[in-house]
Amino acid sequence: MTLFDMTGKTAVITGSTKGIGRAIALALSLAGVRVIGAARRSALIDALSEQAQSAGGRPIDSLGFDMAEPGASRSLAAAAVDLAGGAIDILVNAGGASRPIALQSPDAEWNEAMQIGFFSPRELTHALLPGMCARNWGRVVSITGTSEPQFLSASTPAKAALHAWSKGVSLEVARNGGAWAWIAIAAIIIASFAAFLAMLRVWREAFWGHDLPSDKVPDELIIRKKLMAPSAALI
Repeated sequence: MTLFDMTGKTAVITGSTKGIGRAIALALSLAGVRVIGAARRSALIDALSEQAQSAGGRPIDSLGFDMAEPGASRSLAAAAVDLAGGAIDILVNAGGASRPIALQSPDAEWNEAMQIGFFSPRELTHALLPGMCARNWGRVVSITGTSEPQFLSASTPAKAALHAWSKGVSLEVARNGGAWAWIAIAAIIIASFAAFLAMLRVWREAFWGHDLPSDKVPDELIIRKKLMAPSAALI
């Protein structure tokens, strides 16, 4: 049983071979979404597609994508639009992982972390967002992490940049008011996989605009506005 029905929508999901990205890809497939998984290991996406279909979901397409490669996001966007026939409705930036790093690590390691954690999702979003705005419907969800590091990690500043950028983009889209009333940009801090499962229930409410009682919002999620409000919103 799926939490919501989004038949007819198409989603691009990065980091779809494991963890939260994989679970989102499966959940959206079961909700009737045409999912395009983007990752380096397409064989894992093919295996996920088989799992989705056996559970009653739609097949999951795969596109090769290396987040560490500059310019790869723009190529992915073009390939996804071509594969989907010109309509990408949902983008989930779920790629990347924690990257513990030594204090004296070379700049190249920091730069790669920024490429994976911030530059790639930003470029991919900027490539797909105009199409969403043209159709006046779109969802961009970026999975970030805690802002309170427990150790030195090159991914922490990258995710912090992704979160701050998401806020700025959501405000910019919101300024267009009714013109882009159904475009939503969200950055979601998930402290645990259990929080992600709770988030799916929140998405059911957010995607379709139903109010969610404040006492039911999980502690791990901070919701500033509903995603389906008549303006862009931010999680």
